[in-house]
Amino acid sequence: STQSTWDPYMKRLAQIATKSGGRVLELGFGMQISAGFIQEADSLDQHVIVEANGNVFKRAIEFANSARYMTTPLYGFSYDVTPLLQAGTFDGILYDTYPLTTEGVCLHHRDFFSEAYRLLKPGGVFTFFVPNASEILDDEDVKLLKQAGFKRIEQEVVPVDTPEDCQYWRAKTMVAPICHKD
Repeated sequence: STQSTWDPYMKRLAQIATKSGGRVLELGFGMQISAGFIQEADSLDQHVIVEANGNVFKRAIEFANSARYMTTPLYGFSYDVTPLLQAGTFDGILYDTYPLTTEGVCLHHRDFFSEAYRLLKPGGVFTFFVPNASEILDDEDVKLLKQAGFKRIEQEVVPVDTPEDCQYWRAKTMVAPICHKD
């Protein structure tokens, strides 16, 4: 199944986002893989989920009702919802939303960098799904992250068990960014 292929990567992103506990913001509920891993954190005050797809949002509500930690699903696109959230109130942010345009397939996460910086507390961490088959973050990503305010950007290479017949992903590794707001 596709799910098991991505599990190690999604788990690592969730671990990065929850490493300080506190309040974690997840953008894009999707197949709830990362949401499940976020709930495995040692301690969490609140898990906030932003999801724009109506049917998926219904599942996010069901998920929230049985979640281990207080979970608050918010309906809408991240660019509509997050400006309403208070600055400096999240300890971790995981961004993995489905791009709305084909041009945006590998770049849409960039639009969120400065918003992630605004929402994080000092000491907070931002991570995101990196949609390119490389063992290193794109130079442009690094440049834009720095422009957004992130001074310390680390990256980890996570092995993924890509099936040989996978049409859209051939690489056996993915990059997990760790962007610190100091």
